[in-house]
Amino acid sequence: MMSFETFAKCVELFRDHCDNTNTLRLHNFGEAALHPELPRLIRHAREQGVRCSFFTNGMRSRKQAVEREYWQGLADAGLETVDFSAHAMSAKEFQGVIRDVLVVGRVFDPAPENLGTWAGQVGPNEIPIPEPCIFQRKDAFVVLWDGRISSCCLDVEGQFKGLHVDDLLAGRRYEFRPIPLCRTCSSMRHEERL
Repeated sequence: MMSFETFAKCVELFRDHCDNTNTLRLHNFGEAALHPELPRLIRHAREQGVRCSFFTNGMRSRKQAVEREYWQGLADAGLETVDFSAHAMSAKEFQGVIRDVLVVGRVFDPAPENLGTWAGQVGPNEIPIPEPCIFQRKDAFVVLWDGRISSCCLDVEGQFKGLHVDDLLAGRRYEFRPIPLCRTCSSMRHEERL
């Protein structure tokens, strides 16, 4: 779980050092809505002029949805938009929970035909596509929970070595370098947004 201190560094990096006008995405696998300090994180980002969003399945557990009051608290902290992954409830059910509180941005339907293999990590290896992915095209990266820099959203183990958010704040430059995972990846090469 990312600490408040590491998150504050990510906000500073996003705000001051990344030429990025997009929303700061608060997920890289896992359920951001379960972070015990999420309202504090969102409030801090908003106070720094940074908008946040994240994907959620809207559930506290397999049987319990995140309550409307919680979503209201996130909205009060500055969250405006949330993306939804329809793993445990339908998009219509989720809309019913957050109606008039938050806007649903993107919706992911986890039907089998919409699922990938996450660069061969959960299924057969993909046939790589020769064109560069969005992370390579934009020299983009992900900050993992402990502040390490990861080359892309599929690199959940942090195969990219050697950089930490502190390094980037101190002026070191990030440049995308392919990692072994890239050899089996065909993701993020179309109309994806960061």
